[in-house]
Amino acid sequence: MKTPLQVMEERLEAKQQPTYDEVEAALHQALSENSALMTSVKEMASWMSRLVYAHISLDDKGIKATLDAFMAERVKIVQAAATAVH
Repeated sequence: MKTPLQVMEERLEAKQQPTYDEVEAALHQALSENSALMTSVKEMASWMSRLVYAHISLDDKGIKATLDAFMAERVKIVQAAATAVH
């Protein structure tokens, strides 16, 4: 199934005017995607500001604590199955 943005893109490439509902759906999708992206950017900026503050303060323990917290909260390590090349 095509997303509203894909439908809009196809209409425009075919030199067809999209309907109001198609424009509204595409705009809603774009705004939702932008909102999710901005949430991620704000969260990463928060982590970076904590690291920068600890670095400026020459706080080695603060840097390590912030990195440890980031790893615990945001990083998932997935080990791929070993593949042997013969």
